[in-house]
Amino acid sequence: MASSYYEKLRDPRWQKIRLRVFGRAGFACEACGAKDETLSVHHGLYRYGLEPWELPGDTLWCLCEGCHLEYQDHLSDVKLEIGRTNPKLYGEILRAILAVREREQQPHRDQL
Repeated sequence: MASSYYEKLRDPRWQKIRLRVFGRAGFACEACGAKDETLSVHHGLYRYGLEPWELPGDTLWCLCEGCHLEYQDHLSDVKLEIGRTNPKLYGEILRAILAVREREQQPHRDQL
């Protein structure tokens, strides 16, 4: 029987990844910088068939609970709007995302 998602997040393989994400972020929220809030790991990407610990490390973000809730909503909205967009525009969307990352000088994040 398949494990629930909650059970998967208790798996030692995920717990090791989770601690690495926190450590890479200096145990601070990567969005607002908070160090005194409860932290969680935000999955910027889900892939059907992959376990939480099998996702690319550069898509995992250390966020405080408030930022996590806010950005999870934003990510859902982004996915919805992409789904409503003609696929021929995907290349343009990708170039826009990369331009924003470059403008904001967001460095490439290493795998864990």
